[in-house]
This record gives sequence, C-alpha cells and structure tokens, in this order.
Amino acid sequence: MARLAVRKLKYSGDLYEYESPTLNDGLNIIEGPNGSGKSTFAELIYFCLSGNPDMLHAEKSHKHKEIFSDHNNYVEILLQIENELYVISRFVRSNDITIRAQDGSMEILPVFRSKNNHRIFSDWLLERISIEAVELALGATSWKLNIRDLMRLQYHDQAPNPMQIYKEPESSGFIEDSKTMRKAIFEVLLGKSFHEYYGLLGQLRDAESQRSKAKGAVELYRNMLEEIHKKTQDANLISLKAELDERTDQLNRLEIHYNAIASVPTMPQQMFSKVEQLKAEMLEVQLTSTEKEREESAVLDEIEKLKRVQTDLMVECTQIKKMVYTHEKLSLFSADTCPYCLREVQRTRGKCVCGSDVDETQYERFFYSSAEYVDILKSKQKSVETVEKAIVSAETELKAIQNSIIQSETRANEIKDAITKRINESDRTVDIARAKEVANKIAQLRGEITKIEQQLALENKRQDLEDKLQAADTSQNTLMKRAQKLFADANLEMDARIKDFNEIYNALMKKCVKDCRRAYLDPDYMPVINDGEYREASAAVPRRLLYFFTLLRMSLLNQSVKFPRFLLVDTPETSGIDKDKLLKTLECLEDIIPEKDGNQYQMILLTGIGKYPEKYRQYVRQTLAEDSMLLIKREEKPL
Repeated sequence: MARLAVRKLKYSGDLYEYESPTLNDGLNIIEGPNGSGKSTFAELIYFCLSGNPDMLHAEKSHKHKEIFSDHNNYVEILLQIENELYVISRFVRSNDITIRAQDGSMEILPVFRSKNNHRIFSDWLLERISIEAVELALGATSWKLNIRDLMRLQYHDQAPNPMQIYKEPESSGFIEDSKTMRKAIFEVLLGKSFHEYYGLLGQLRDAESQRSKAKGAVELYRNMLEEIHKKTQDANLISLKAELDERTDQLNRLEIHYNAIASVPTMPQQMFSKVEQLKAEMLEVQLTSTEKEREESAVLDEIEKLKRVQTDLMVECTQIKKMVYTHEKLSLFSADTCPYCLREVQRTRGKCVCGSDVDETQYERFFYSSAEYVDILKSKQKSVETVEKAIVSAETELKAIQNSIIQSETRANEIKDAITKRINESDRTVDIARAKEVANKIAQLRGEITKIEQQLALENKRQDLEDKLQAADTSQNTLMKRAQKLFADANLEMDARIKDFNEIYNALMKKCVKDCRRAYLDPDYMPVINDGEYREASAAVPRRLLYFFTLLRMSLLNQSVKFPRFLLVDTPETSGIDKDKLLKTLECLEDIIPEKDGNQYQMILLTGIGKYPEKYRQYVRQTLAEDSMLLIKREEKPL
C-alpha cells in the first residue's frame, strides 16, 4: 500500500496569491472564522487532484469571485507519494494538469477521459498509489474508477446533507451516486481481493463482448454458406483438400502432355504481330518503371526533410519544457523585476519600473507567462504529431510506389518470357486437333479447381471463425470461474474487514455518543446506530467523521488496505453539534493512531478558531482571520 501527503499549497495569479506553510505528517490544523477561506483551501487541493468543485465552475452562481476575476492564475501543490516528491499544477479554467518530478521531467495529462485521451491524470496518480483504475458497469453503461471517486471517502467536505457519508459526486447522474459506485469505492479501498475482482470483471466484460461478436460472425457466415451450398455440394476441409489435390494432379499431367504435342513450324503473321505487340507493351512497362523510380526518389527526399523538421520540433519542445521548469523554480520571466539589480519591484499597473506611463497592451514584451509557455509547448507538441502523420503518409506513398516498381519489373519479366516462348515455338509442329482437345480439358479442369478453391476458402474462413468462437468461449469460461472464485474469496475477506471495521467504529461511536449502544455497517456499508433507531441531528457529525477515522485506522493497521492514509476534513462542526461533542469526536483521532509509526499518515483539518481539543494547538499550521483572508492581493502582500 502506498501513501500520499500534501506538503504545500500555492495559488498564483496576476491579482492574488497564497502559499501555505509546510504541512507535516500527522495532524495539520488550519483554523479561521466563517468566510476566511478554509473551504477555499480544501477545494484548491481537491482541484489540483483533478476535482472540479462548484466554486471553480464558471457557470455556477456561487463561484469564487476573487479567483474568477484573476488572470493567468493557477493552483499548485507539492505532493509526496511514498518517498517521491511531485509538483502538481493546474491552471484555473483548464482541464490539463502538469506533473513535474524531482528529476526535472514533466508530463501534461488531461483531467477527463475521451476517445483521444486514453491516459489521464487519475491513471497516473492511481498507478503510484498501487490502485488499478478498474472498470465498473451498471446496465449498459461502463466507466473507469478514478481518483475523484475515491476522494469521496478521503475528502470530508461540508456536506449539505450530513446524514450522508460519502462526499457528494460532482454530477447528479444515477450512476455517480448509485449503490454500485459507493460499494465499489469502499471495497476497492478496503479489500485487496475485491480490488482484484473488479479488475477481473473488466476483463470478463471484454471477453463477453468478444464472444458475442465471434458468435454473431459465425451465425452470419453459416447462413451465407447455407445459401451457397444450395447450388453446390457441402463438404468438409479434409474432403475438399483431397479433391483439390486430385484435380491439380490431373491438370499437371495434361499440361505436360499439351506441351509435348504443341509445335509450330514457322512463325505465322498472327504470331509475329503478337510478338510486336508484346515488345510495345515491354517498352511501355519500362517507361512506367522509370517514372515510378523518379517518384520514389522525390518521396524519399520529402521523408528526409520531414524527419529533420520533426527532430527540430522535438528539440524545441524539450527546450520549452526546461524553460517552464526553470521559470517555475526561479521566476525568471516577470514584468516586475528591476533590469539592473534583478530584485522584485512592486510595479503599479500602467507604470514602467522607472515610473513612466506605459500602455500595458502596446509595449513590446520580452517574456511570457507560465500559461503562455504551456500553450506554446502544447502547440509545438501538436506540430510534432502533424509532422509524424505526414511522415506516415509519405512512407505509405513510398511503399505504394515501390510495390508498383516491383509489379512493373515482374510484368517486364513475364513479357520477356512470353516473347522467348513464342519465338521458340515457331520451330515446332503441332497436332492442332489433339492440342485443342487437351486444351479444352485443361480449361475444364482449371474451372473445377477454381470452384474447389473458392469453396475451400469459404470453409477455411468458417473454420477460422468457429475456432475464434471456441477460443472466446474458453476465455470467457476461464475468466468466469476465476471471477466466481475471486468473488467468494473477496466476500470472505470483506467479511473479516467488516468485522474489524465494526469493532473500531462501534468503540469510537460509543465513546463519542453517550446513548449509542451499537454501531455497525449494513450490507451497503452504511452505518446503522442502535439498530436503526432515530437519532438527533447532532449525532450525524460523529457518525460521518468517525467513519472516515475508521478507514484511516484500518489502513494504519493493515498494509493490504488500499486507503492511502490521507484525510482532508473541512469544517466538521455542522448539524448543530455543540462544541463539547465536537471536541470529544476529534479526540478520537488519538484512539485510531497506533503507538508504533503513529505519524505514517496525514490529516488536514480545517475548522473554526479553537474548535479542537486544546492539546491539538501544537498542530495549528495557520490561523486565518476575517481581515486576513486566504488569498492576498499582490499589492497588499506584507513586507
């Protein structure tokens, strides 16, 4: 099991900026009153992990006004996965995420999957935390599990309905919040065997699809053969091959006999004319071959030029990547840098560094922003793809020309042989009647052989389709048996995991809710308190938060649990819970952390001022205030 942790959060734009303190292992508290930016902090992290929160949706009425009034703005997190650090950045209004590794390598991946985007950011992240992007299905619809789905049990947001456990999905379709989806998220995060089972289900659906296609092809082909065999005799491959061999042997003997009796005393005028005709055809073929050789030379020159252009473009892409990386590290490209001492200058918009008036839209620029460099890079990469397509097209054309040259050479040799044969035959004698009789038998045999070969080709095709159907049947049956066994094993394993979950969750709920007698999970993995008795609304906070705590506890105790030991908790004080109950619930964090390796997790808690146990004050990383918001105007940045 791999773990992840967010070490820093950064927001940068033309008008506003923010950089968080370093976030450590264990508990990290960001406190502040309502409206000071706590939820913004959480949503920016979620946004950088490919989420699409409402506050960053341009079409939403409650979008974040400071962020949407800003320009050239992006969010960046320093993400640690095991012992590797990655800088993850995403521009606002963009569906691409840039990943920079410690070795300086960079990769740009889309957020959403499409026909053209088979690999997305979620695939990259899930690979590194050892979770397969398994394919799920509901009815005729199938989709791949992604990091946004799994974050529904890692990101404890301010839920509009606190009785729910999972974070609300980003879209309101029946699939996103179906029982199938919620159960799959829970089972993948907790069950090793269920993780393998869901992966195998994707393979089984593919096998079923292949078998269905193979079966349809076989049935269609059989129907076609039934129509054909109404006029011909049906036979299997063995009998057809035997009949073909017999006819071929007869043909060979007749052709030998025909060649022995065929002879022409002198070259008649008709044969002479045929030879002259063949010579003219030979000349035409040679001229065509010469023209094709010139075309071949021109295409080879074009391919060489395209490959040089491709190499130049790839070098430019590499240079631009280095520029972006250097810019992000050293901030070289800035309009607010003194050209003499290179120090940062607080330049007023519309004013030069020296103080003179300038038109921001007219003066010549000698630098680009990070966003522009990324756009240039994507444009260059698109050019590389275009050149690659042009090379493939030219190589296809070259192959066609070369094939044409080969065909011309073959035809020239055939004509040469025909001329030689006709000249040689001019010295022979022939029994015309006998030769005609043998020639008729040869023609008849060739017709019979052609029919047998056609029938044999049809039978070979049918045999091939039936073999594919049998292979698809075998593959499906094998996968089905494996899936049934894995499902049984996964259920046994999940029963043990649910037993462990219930023990932990029950103990935590009894400690936090005084009249809780029993807490456990129902078959859909939803918590049941006191066998489903009515609970006051304030019990919803511990009911949900302790669910997340239990998942974290299980990941710390069992290395095979896939939960990546990361929790993002935003303002849990909802549903009218009083402060004492809230503090008592938060104190349960101490109960879930093992004494050994107790800091091998990360929890980021965003809460009100002092709304945490006093002993947790040492974990406060930042205190926000109403007059000191999360996003700071650049001109108001304190010295």
